[in-house]
Amino acid sequence: MKINLNKIPIVFQLLLLLVFVYGNILLLEAVFSLEEKWKSAYYTFYQTFSFFAISSSVILLLNLIIQKKAKDQIGYVFLGIMTVKVIAAYIFIAPALELKTASSQFEKNNFFIYFLTFLAIDVYLTAQILNKKN
Repeated sequence: MKINLNKIPIVFQLLLLLVFVYGNILLLEAVFSLEEKWKSAYYTFYQTFSFFAISSSVILLLNLIIQKKAKDQIGYVFLGIMTVKVIAAYIFIAPALELKTASSQFEKNNFFIYFLTFLAIDVYLTAQILNKKN
């Protein structure tokens, strides 16, 4: 059975992707026993995931608003929004970067993986908005 994601509303696509990513992260955490490393990290798994989930939701909301007002500007607005997201992500992770503990490298690596994962989600959803015919 083939699922056509283009027929699913964009907001539900985001929710499906968030559930998929969340489930995979929990599965990897259980398989590799990462609970102890998260306990010693500056931010918890839930704080980090929430930061990226909320920022991706805001980006989608802003893209949908821009789509209604000036669809031809979505690409430029997306680049500006992503610049703000990168700055916000740096501000978010800065306290953890200053720590020189054993868990800081773990947290840096996870943060980078989350950043790339949610960047891919943001790009995918923006491309879906740009490819809509209406």
